[in-house]
Amino acid sequence: MVARRIVAPLAVALTALIVALMPRLLTPDKLDIAAFIGLYTIVGAGLTLLMGFGGQVSLGQGGFFALGVYTTAVLTVRAHWSAWLGLVAAPLAVAAISALVGLPLLRLRGHHLAVATLAVAIIVFTLANNLRALTGGPVGLRLPRPHVGVGGPAVTPEQVYALVWIVAFAALLLATNLVHSRPGRALRAIAQHEGAAESVGVNVPAYRLAVFALAAGYAGAAGGLFALYFRFLSPDSFKPALSILFLIIVAVGGLGNVWGALIGAATIEIVTEALKTLSTRPDVPARAPVVLQTMVYALVLVAIMRFLPRGLVPAIGDAFARLVRRPPQSQTPAAPLSVDIPPGSPAD
Repeated sequence: MVARRIVAPLAVALTALIVALMPRLLTPDKLDIAAFIGLYTIVGAGLTLLMGFGGQVSLGQGGFFALGVYTTAVLTVRAHWSAWLGLVAAPLAVAAISALVGLPLLRLRGHHLAVATLAVAIIVFTLANNLRALTGGPVGLRLPRPHVGVGGPAVTPEQVYALVWIVAFAALLLATNLVHSRPGRALRAIAQHEGAAESVGVNVPAYRLAVFALAAGYAGAAGGLFALYFRFLSPDSFKPALSILFLIIVAVGGLGNVWGALIGAATIEIVTEALKTLSTRPDVPARAPVVLQTMVYALVLVAIMRFLPRGLVPAIGDAFARLVRRPPQSQTPAAPLSVDIPPGSPAD
């Protein structure tokens, strides 16, 4: 326990230092990778609360992420709001929409709920493709670069990148505090046994709906930041398969650990970029990268479930704890020197 209290702050400080140095070390296209890790970390933190501690399976986070993207984009481009107001509105609007959607959906359990939330992601993708007056349809939508204040200079990608990671760390800290609070204990009780939790006074429907809306709000916040950072939006970026990617991220990092969202996002994004690099080789067929990516994601998920069912972060923490607690090797004292004394010697 003491070792973990020492290592955790050091790991967070080291991660923050690495994040701060990225704009100086990476080219703009490589900086996009770090931005994606931050965005996926935000979504993963909310999904960890929902699945790891709330016990609810959701395949709709990709849809809520897209709702956040288009909330910011439509308010900025169509309604001529400030981009910053659109960014603030994204998590609030998505949380409100998810609460309305959750009222009927959360009567379901298990794989029924998973399929229903996947339908939400499919509906959002379909609307983004067909509501051309709002979303631009398949042609896409381009946002203007936001400015600092009224009439101030335009915000640079490096500044939006910094904002992404500020929100990511804030999301992780908020989720960590929530887990260790009274509502967090209520969520864990619901995940273990709803009937037992309800018998001790926990309002199960209210907690289930609240954590569902909170996780969707996390995805909406990440979507708004995505819109400000990349500025060009196309429905092809928010296909329903994105929800599967978010599920893999939290499974790899560890459903029972909020900071696993960060490790899972970094692992999956690095794997994705490695596969993209492989796809640029001239001897690779055009469809091979898509097929290979699906296969690799499936193999990663199966390997994690088989060998590290709790995820990477708990496995790394347990290994470090065992290393710290390992007792020192006992040194066997040397045997006393025995000397054979021949008979008839003076010692007799």
